[in-house]
This record gives sequence, structure tokens and C-alpha cells, in this order.
Amino acid sequence: MDKIVTLALKDLRLLSRDYFGLFWIFVLPMLFALFFGSVMGGGGGQTSMTIALVDEDQSDGSKAFIQKLSERDTLKLELVASRDQAEELVRKGKRPAYVALLPGFGESGGFFGKKTTGIELGYDPGRKADAGFLQGMLMDVSFSSMQQQFTDPKKSRTQLKKAAQDINQSKTMKPETKKALQDLFSGLDRFFNQVDEKTLKEGSGFSMGDTLTKKEITRTGNPRFSAFEISFPSAIIWAIMGCITSFSISIVTERVAGTFLRLRIAPLSWGQLLAGKGLACFLACTVVALFLLLVGHLLFGVRLTNPFGLVLAILSISVCFVGMMMLLATLGKTEQGVAGAGWGILMPLAMLGGAMIPLIVMPPWMQTASNFSPIKWGIIGLEGAIWRGFDLADMLRPCAILLGIGAACFILGIKNLARIENK
Repeated sequence: MDKIVTLALKDLRLLSRDYFGLFWIFVLPMLFALFFGSVMGGGGGQTSMTIALVDEDQSDGSKAFIQKLSERDTLKLELVASRDQAEELVRKGKRPAYVALLPGFGESGGFFGKKTTGIELGYDPGRKADAGFLQGMLMDVSFSSMQQQFTDPKKSRTQLKKAAQDINQSKTMKPETKKALQDLFSGLDRFFNQVDEKTLKEGSGFSMGDTLTKKEITRTGNPRFSAFEISFPSAIIWAIMGCITSFSISIVTERVAGTFLRLRIAPLSWGQLLAGKGLACFLACTVVALFLLLVGHLLFGVRLTNPFGLVLAILSISVCFVGMMMLLATLGKTEQGVAGAGWGILMPLAMLGGAMIPLIVMPPWMQTASNFSPIKWGIIGLEGAIWRGFDLADMLRPCAILLGIGAACFILGIKNLARIENK
């Protein structure tokens, strides 16, 4: 064990002297977190997205509203049974938002009637741009539904009758107020009975929509989120990618310079040599992740809602990327070849995994392909422990996937390295 630790410390000392490499590991990811945390309130855009929808009203009005909403080209609806289920989909990042049509929605959408109850919009705090886009769409559909009802004399008279019944049954309203409203409704009823529908459609200038309540979805219920809590997980992944690139290049450098051969001649087993390399890379990945989290927590208010889950996520990510480092080190015979191959693989994985482009704006086929990117699962694990409020059961899936990918890459890398050295 002492030999493994000595080899690891040697590699870490060499890394500390590589100032250009330290820039890519520490400085650039920090700039990434600060830049995107400053300019965004959340990712997303006005592209097609799938949201969860709950119809708690189950009325003709709510069904008509859903039909109109489904006709929008930029929106896809996934009907779910309950609001709790919809919140869970948003909390886990599977959907950017949900829309709930509350009980009484069908009676609140007209110009007359009870106090509006309307719509609840729950959204991922990391997708505030999507939430704003969706809110505008909901209000547009709500207004068009109300306008259609108001320009239909029969529907308007029905609403008037319901409103008159509510007034007659009121026990708190003053008699003079009741009489004034009854006179008003009687006059409006005569108006709708005599006016033709064409005149209403051409001249209606009334506007009124449903009440819309916005809600950020988290397990803790705390609605205030910093954009830095969204940008720092991606920054940590970029820093770790810089780490594994530096270590994979160092292995090639030692092979080319003959250092690797001298280490093999020394009283070291093949397993000890590889374990030392892996331990050094693992420690570097863990340290840089903890450093960025500490800076984010102390200076930018990044909360650590689940410390145990966060430790589990960082350890799993580090193991995964150590395995990837070992594999990348065997993809070229020179430092330039390994660097080119490494970033050539890591960049597409970063784009698919959400480190560059938010997953929610990707087309469905790309979201499916992102499941093969370890970067996606790394970001999900970090977000789950930082602000999504994942419990242990939620953390197991991304962490298990990361550990599996790391083990597979490590075994494949060792076999390739052994084959190259034995030639």
C-alpha cells in the first residue's frame, strides 16, 4: 500500500507543477460556473418540450382547454394521474414543468361566475426560461377559451344563470347589492338573447383569463434558487474532464520518455503501478470537486442539502472518470494523439450529457442518446444532492450507472495498456 501511495503522490506533485494543466482543471471551470451562473436564471428555450399535465377538474371546460393546449406545435402533453406524480417528474428532472387544472377550473374560465381558481404551473427552477415561455402560452390559450365562450350567447347566458344562482344563495351579500346585480344580469341576459353571434365575435373587446399560480418544485419546498446552484455541477464535470485528460496524457508521456518502463523494472507489480495512477487521478478529481463546491458554497450561496448524497455522487463520478482516464490513455501513441482522442470523445459526451446544451431543449432521440453519456448521470447526481433533494433511493441509480461505466472502462483500459506494453 505504501508503494501505491508513493506513486500517487508522485503523480500529484507532477500535476501541481503543470501550471497550464491546472488552468484547465481549476480556473476554466470556475469561469464557466461564474459566467453561466451570472447570465442565466435557468436553461431552456422556445422549442418543443414535453410537460406533465394533471386534470383535477375533469369538466368539459378543462377537457376543451387541454385540447387547445395540445394543438400547440411547441408543446407535448403527458397526462398523469395526480399532482404528486407530476411534481415528482419535475423534481427528478424528467420534465421541465407540469400544469394542473384545479377543481372548479371549468366554472372559473368565463367572464361571469365564481372567483377564479384556474391553473397551477410547477416548474424546475433550472428551467425558468421554459417556465416563462409556458406561462405565456397558458395565458394565451386561457384567453382564447374565455373569448370563445363570451362570443357564444348560449354559453354566456348559462354562465349568467349560474352567477345569479350564486348571488341568490349568498347569505353575506347585502339585499341592495343583490338587487343591483340581479338587475344587471337580467339586462345582460336580454342582451345576449337578442344580439347575434357574428356581432359579438367581431366587436368583443372583453378580456379575462384564469388565475395562474407558479410554483418551484423541490422536496424541501424552498422556492429560492441561485443560478449558481445550476451552473456549478456542470463546472465540476468540466474540471474533472480536465483532470482525466492531464493524467491520460501523463501516462503516454511516461511511456514515451521511458519512465513507465523504469517503473515496471522497479520492485513494483503491474497492479501496484496501475493502482498508483488510479489513486492519484481519483484524489485529484475528488479534490477539485470539493474545491469548487466549497467556493460555490462560501461565495455564491450554493446549498448542500444532502451532504451524504453529495459525497456519494463525487466518489462515484471520480471512480467513473478514473476508469475513463485509463481507457483514454491507450487511444494514442503520443501526447498529441491522446489529447486529441480524449477531447474528441469527451466533447460529444459533454454535449449529449447536458454540460453544454440543457437536456430539456434536445429532441427526443437525443435525450434518449444522452443516457449513454456518463456526464449526464454525473450532473444528475450532483444536482440531486445539491438542490433537487434526492434521497438515498434516488441517488442509487445515477451512482450505480457511474460506477458501472467506470469499472468497464478501467478493465478495458488495463487490457489495452497491457497489450501495448507487451508488444
